[in-house]
Amino acid sequence: MDAFNTLREMSIFSGVADATIHQLIKQGEVVSIKAGEIFSFAKEVLQIQCFWWSRARAAVIKSWRGRGYVLKEFGPGDVFGEMALLDLRPRSAAIRALSDCQALAVKRASLEELQGENLPEYTAIQINLGREVCRRLRETDKLLFQNLAESKKLPKQEPTFG
Repeated sequence: MDAFNTLREMSIFSGVADATIHQLIKQGEVVSIKAGEIFSFAKEVLQIQCFWWSRARAAVIKSWRGRGYVLKEFGPGDVFGEMALLDLRPRSAAIRALSDCQALAVKRASLEELQGENLPEYTAIQINLGREVCRRLRETDKLLFQNLAESKKLPKQEPTFG
């Protein structure tokens, strides 16, 4: 599957015109790395990256007290770097390739250009990125709640809603 068709199927490009996706691909950079390597990011270049290679797999690695922990695995069609793009802060985790990977790096400057040229398309992408962040937050919240409940660190109360 090629970059366009993979991106077309991704939720962050839902409602976005084909011409806009082609423009972002043209302005973006295809990043290829080998299994075991870390995707590297220039601090001054904020970008999102979207996997598009059909068998790509990568792990999200978070460091704590000198050790790395796998938080999640990504596959074809997943996006990473969206938090740094939205909140303009340093990346919160590293991405290590578990297989040979290709990703499309979409620079913030390309999105800012899109904002000036086609505000509805830019808005659709921003809303979709926000939805992705919210989906991941819900997933994380569920895991945190389960962990706290199982460790009995939460006080028990009667449910207040169904």
